[in-house]
Amino acid sequence: MGIIDQLSSRTGDRTSQSNREAATRCLAEPALFADIVGALSCENVLSVDYRLLGDCAEVCTMVAEVRPELVAPHAALLPPLLDHKKARVRWEAMHALALWSG
Repeated sequence: MGIIDQLSSRTGDRTSQSNREAATRCLAEPALFADIVGALSCENVLSVDYRLLGDCAEVCTMVAEVRPELVAPHAALLPPLLDHKKARVRWEAMHALALWSG
């Protein structure tokens, strides 16, 4: 099972626990973070499942809390999410950007 399949929206978890576990795995194995970032780098992020985007942005936030240098190379993927119609996606993108930029 890939890291994307372990996110809250994919497992049916209505809490952030699954995303926190995914972030922990990404911190332990940074190569897994590439899949999270890959979901954010879709050409038209506004049409991607907002639950998945929110989960991926939340994982970015959780990773940035501990190791902002892992998020830094991908920070350009977050600003387009600030225009998303769903507040959760906007919030998590802003939060990740704030933690990355210190």
